[in-house]
Amino acid sequence: EILTQGGHCGVNVSNFLSSHSMGMGDQFAEILSVGDSMARTACTDLAKQPPKRRLTINANHPDCGIIIISAAYLLAFMFGLLEVTRDNAAQAFLPQIVSKDNLPKANGRLFGIEIVTNSFLGTPVGGFLIGFSLITPFIFDTLLMLVSVFFITGIKGKFERPEGINKEQNTSEMIKEGVEWLKNNTLLKRLAIYTGIANFFGSMQFPIMILFAQELIGLNAIQYSFLAYGAAIGGLVGSQVANKVNARLEESKTLLISVALFGIGMFAPYVTTNPFIVAGSFGLSSFGSVLWNVQAVSIRQALIPDNLLGRVNSVYRLLALGLNPIGAIFGGAIVKILDSSFSREFALRFPFLLSGIFMFILFLTAPKLLSQKLIDKTKNIPLD
Repeated sequence: EILTQGGHCGVNVSNFLSSHSMGMGDQFAEILSVGDSMARTACTDLAKQPPKRRLTINANHPDCGIIIISAAYLLAFMFGLLEVTRDNAAQAFLPQIVSKDNLPKANGRLFGIEIVTNSFLGTPVGGFLIGFSLITPFIFDTLLMLVSVFFITGIKGKFERPEGINKEQNTSEMIKEGVEWLKNNTLLKRLAIYTGIANFFGSMQFPIMILFAQELIGLNAIQYSFLAYGAAIGGLVGSQVANKVNARLEESKTLLISVALFGIGMFAPYVTTNPFIVAGSFGLSSFGSVLWNVQAVSIRQALIPDNLLGRVNSVYRLLALGLNPIGAIFGGAIVKILDSSFSREFALRFPFLLSGIFMFILFLTAPKLLSQKLIDKTKNIPLD
């Protein structure tokens, strides 16, 4: 979704109030969630029909399983589009209600809330609700989105569309303007590239983690969740202390420490199969990731002009997050290739080694390419 609609969602955020973009994103998500529930209910009822009344697999009557899988892919894609719009709108909207000095604190709280709800509450609550029926989680999700729209529209303040937006520009021209602005800003361009590289190698580990945990560490499905909670705890701690770290250290030092922690956390599973150390390494990399994101998001919110924030932010996120799916594909492919020539253990460990090497390179180059001198110089450039 980031790859296909990143620029367009930035234009939408610029054309509409950011709060309206968030609200509309949640409202459309409600409709999709209800539609998904109806599709699942229809197919469940259909499956209960006597064999003679069921749909059969032929050219005229596709099987219900094919229908629901196709619908699930389509709805998941559309959910992703709405999530991209909502996330971009939220980051563009935050500077309107929070002063620049308080942006790190506010971003840290947002990251913390997302980690708690996604990693700690979402999975167990979803498992509980699915015990009632397959559609219960979707109904519950729809209700939560309705509540979120209520809170978003209830935010008090005088929010107006940023000045300086040329209403005569078409979508491609507005996207181009955002691309040009980011291309001419050395600091944000480098931050986006660094984030994209880190996300690429971090994503390499996603498709192999279950295999790594089962075959090398010997964990079952329940024990595997322990590793995931290690990452969640690290991210939660990072979101709570990010503001304090940013207040005490210069931005460049915070970014450098983040790269170091993220790199160490990604490399550690290459040298150990101790589940506690692996869980700790995931927590360390998650801590570093959140620390980086809070600082990087706060920097670009403070630097990008209001009338360009939605568009430039979407282009930034395209560079930063667009490599995630490519990294995941590359990680799975490289394990597949190495598995035919080397041991299974080495093949599963290699992505962690490769990630550690490239993160070390980023660590060595960061003091020069993301120096405090560059950050201070960029902050002092008048916005236009």
